[in-house]
Amino acid sequence: MKKLIPLFLFFALASSCSDECKDEYCPAGYVCVDGVCETSNGSCPVGFEGENCDVAENKKFEGDYNTTYSGTGGLSASSGTTVASVAAVAGKPNKIRIDVDLAVEGNVLGQAIPLDLSVSIEGETDGDTYSIPTTTIQTDVEVGGFPLPVELTFTVTGTKVSDNQLNSTLTMAGLLTGTIVMEGTK
Repeated sequence: MKKLIPLFLFFALASSCSDECKDEYCPAGYVCVDGVCETSNGSCPVGFEGENCDVAENKKFEGDYNTTYSGTGGLSASSGTTVASVAAVAGKPNKIRIDVDLAVEGNVLGQAIPLDLSVSIEGETDGDTYSIPTTTIQTDVEVGGFPLPVELTFTVTGTKVSDNQLNSTLTMAGLLTGTIVMEGTK
């Protein structure tokens, strides 16, 4: 029995030396598995990625993108270039804000109406994709020389194609329907 005690101590010390989580600090909601902080199901928490789940997912979307866009449906006359700015929302690792100005032409009440849209909207990231939920903005259009207030409703979906490229689709609904496809490069 006395010979087994040193052998037991040797194995106990050897196993504690190889504990990859011994010096790893994991934030609340994480557990250390093989030296990496993970959620209990083995994936990073929402909005985080990287080997230690310590990289905010929204950071990879940040930047100014030189964007070309074209429309279909009721927005088929719309096309142009613009700069779309994407920023990470502080303290929210899966949220982004997109600021973009678009000069579009839509068919409103049977008339071709030029619209200058200046939009600042927030959305959520999920891996290499992002989405902006249904959003409604108020703007004025000129019909027959008279200003007409209209509500524009749209959703946005997009994908980070590479480190320098985002592709987005803006889908309009309601009074002005159609789709605008945008391709942006840093």
